[in-house]
Amino acid sequence: MLALAQTTVLGNAVVLGVHLNLLLLFAISWVLRRGLSEGLIIGLLGGMILDASSAAPFGTWIASLAVAISLAALGEVNVFQGAWFLKYIVVAGAVMLVNLVSVTVLRVAGYDPMLLRSLGRVIIPELFLHILLMPVMYALVKWVANRIEPPVVEF
Repeated sequence: MLALAQTTVLGNAVVLGVHLNLLLLFAISWVLRRGLSEGLIIGLLGGMILDASSAAPFGTWIASLAVAISLAALGEVNVFQGAWFLKYIVVAGAVMLVNLVSVTVLRVAGYDPMLLRSLGRVIIPELFLHILLMPVMYALVKWVANRIEPPVVEF
């Protein structure tokens, strides 16, 4: 649903000069909350929808989301899992990886994306926007995850 909303309703919405990637934020939050396997399913299904509606070669979104979600899995098993700053570090790395993989795929496909020019205009503002919105998305995912499966109390 987020991928469809991202391509239709939010397709022309621009915040700080960049497009919001709700699917990326949701998938990262889901991995940090519920685990890699569920996050990869979200990334695969959402990536297919984003690829179908994108002009980039098919598989660009799937590959970039898979790499970013795998990075988030490192945060899932990290010693500092309970650290409040972990989700911000993970989302910053994921945004950078999504853009790096996208640029790499476009270069391999024969396109000429301008990495250095887009770094200042797109990637850095996108990084800050996603870091600002991560607490909101993480709280939403936490609420949804608790509604799906309440935490178990053990003695």
